[in-house]
Amino acid sequence: MADDQQQAPPQPADSSPSADARKPVVPAAAAPLPRMLGALPGDLRAKLRERLRGTFDQFFDTYLEPWYLRRQQFAKQQPDKTLDYYYEARWALEQLYSPFSDAKRNPVKAFEKHYVIPKAEPNGPVDPVDGLPIVPTSMCTPFHAKDSATLLQVGRDNVAKMRTVLRDGKAKGGDGDLSPDSRILDFGCYCGNMMRALGEFTDEGEVWGADLDGDPVTWAMTHLTPKYRFMFTSSSAHLPFEDRYFDLIYCGSVFSHIEAPDAWLAELSRILRPGGQLYVTMIDKPALAKYIKEWPDVSIAREATGFMTKEQLESDYAQMVINRSPWQHAIFDREFFLNKARQTFDVVSVAPFVYSYQTAVLLTKRDTARRRPAANTQAEIKPAGATAGV
Repeated sequence: MADDQQQAPPQPADSSPSADARKPVVPAAAAPLPRMLGALPGDLRAKLRERLRGTFDQFFDTYLEPWYLRRQQFAKQQPDKTLDYYYEARWALEQLYSPFSDAKRNPVKAFEKHYVIPKAEPNGPVDPVDGLPIVPTSMCTPFHAKDSATLLQVGRDNVAKMRTVLRDGKAKGGDGDLSPDSRILDFGCYCGNMMRALGEFTDEGEVWGADLDGDPVTWAMTHLTPKYRFMFTSSSAHLPFEDRYFDLIYCGSVFSHIEAPDAWLAELSRILRPGGQLYVTMIDKPALAKYIKEWPDVSIAREATGFMTKEQLESDYAQMVINRSPWQHAIFDREFFLNKARQTFDVVSVAPFVYSYQTAVLLTKRDTARRRPAANTQAEIKPAGATAGV
C-alpha cells in the first residue's frame, strides 16, 4: 500500500512512553497509517511498521483503526488512561505475532469489552440465486470482489471446479462426487461464500463451516443458519467434531496460510470417515511464480518479492513462510507437502492452477482401524488352573 513508501515518523530520544509520547497528535488530513503511528510510542511504532507491512490493510481496517479512534476519544476525557490503551495494543500485537503462542484467532469485535451482535434484517436484500442475504461489501474486498454477487459467483465457480476434481478422482480410487446425504465441512469458510453453492446437500446431509475469523463467521451465523452450520475456531489443531463424522472436507486457500500442516492434516483425518475425501488447495512453487508474474499486486506476490531475497525465492526449498502472522503465507514444494499428507491419506490427484493459481490436491483417508495379527487363541487362552507344559 502507499503508506509503506512513507518514512517512519521521527523517533523520540527516549523511547519509553513518556507523557508527550502518549499524547495523541492526529493531523486532520494525514493518511491512516501515519496518523495511527504518529500517536504511538516509538517502540510500538517500529513494531507495527515492520511486522504489519504487506498485511496491514486488513489488520488496520478491522482492528487498529476502530480501536485507535475510540481510544483517542477516551484519552481526551481520561488522559491518565492512555498508557493503558498503549499496553492493550502492544499486548494484542504480541499475541497475534508471537510464534510461541498457539490457538490464535481473530475475535469478533476484538477490542470491545462489551458488544452487541445484531440480528439479520428481516427484509434485507437477498442474493437472486439462493435467496439468502447478500454479503456486506466490507467482507468482499479482502477477496478482491467488488460486491456480494461477484464474491458468491467466485464461490460457485470454485465449488464447480472442486466437484469436477471429485468426479474425475472416482477412476483413480477416490469416492467420486457428493451424495445427497453427504456431511461436508468447509474448513476456512470465511462468511460461507463457497458453502452457499452446496445448498442441495442441506436437506438430507449437513454443510458445516469453521473459521478463526470472528466477524465473517458471526455474520454467517446470524444470516445463513439454520440452513448452514458454523463453528468459530482457532489456529490450534483441534475441531470440536466427533471422529469419522464427515464425508468431505475442503480447504480453499487455507493451507496457504498454515505454517505447520502436519497436525492439521492429522486432525482433519480424525474427523473424516474412512474413504472420506479431503480437498486441499495450496501455493506450491509453480503457483507462487504465476502469482508474481501475472498478479504482482496481490498480497502473496507483494510479500514474496518484498520480504524474501531473490536467492531465497529461487532456492530449492521444502517450505517457505512469509510474514509470519495470522495472515502469513506458506509456500510448499509440492512433493514435500504430499509426503506429509501420505502419513494419513492416499493421494488421488493433483491439479495445478485450479483455485486461482493454487494447486488442488485430492486425498482419501485410509482405514486406520488397528488390525491385530491372526493368533492361535487356543494357545493364548489357557483353562483355569492350567500350568505351563500341561
